[in-house]
Amino acid sequence: MNLGGRLVVNEPQVLPSDVTDDEWSFVAPYLTLITEQAPQRKHELRELFNGLRWMVRAGAPWRMMPGDLVHACVNAPPWEAVYQQTQRWLKWGCFEAIVHVAFPRFDGA
Repeated sequence: MNLGGRLVVNEPQVLPSDVTDDEWSFVAPYLTLITEQAPQRKHELRELFNGLRWMVRAGAPWRMMPGDLVHACVNAPPWEAVYQQTQRWLKWGCFEAIVHVAFPRFDGA
């Protein structure tokens, strides 16, 4: 944004649905199907995951995901990218793996 000849950069806004650093360090290994540096990766996994968390928290249809959801991210993912990555995570059982580690079955022993 240009105000009076000065370039003003908006600070990233943290939403309640955004993953914390601690949460991200826990889930990232389960969500990384290819390396972060893979040439076909167009969006950061963390921003895609934040988009999914917003969708779950808001309960909104995919197409209603706000375009500015990822704040100051230069390469903000559109809803289609968040949806497609979520489908990949579901197909590969990423969320089940997270649940099995985060909430191990109590065997009553």
